[in-house]
Amino acid sequence: MESSEYQSFKFVILEILHLSKDAIHIHVGLIVFCLAVVIWRRGRLDYLSLLPVFIAAGAMEFLDLRDDLVSLGYMRWSASAHDLINTVFWPTVAVIACKWLETRKNL
Repeated sequence: MESSEYQSFKFVILEILHLSKDAIHIHVGLIVFCLAVVIWRRGRLDYLSLLPVFIAAGAMEFLDLRDDLVSLGYMRWSASAHDLINTVFWPTVAVIACKWLETRKNL
């Protein structure tokens, strides 16, 4: 069966960057997060900075699950959960750490 345009695009990115799929998810999450902080939140690290990361991760996994259903006949939920965690983990840790440090500073 032929790959979707999205899957073909992912394979091109993997080929160019020579990174694992897990590393790509981590990098995408951090890039989206940094862009959200710089552009949307104007340098402020807060929970709203995570919104674009979660939207991007959800969109990528929606496309992966749809492609799985079309090509395999079933959805690989555990693979998608793994990818979601890889995408949102470090941005979430950064925001939680920042908020924790802010509360410690105010004591």
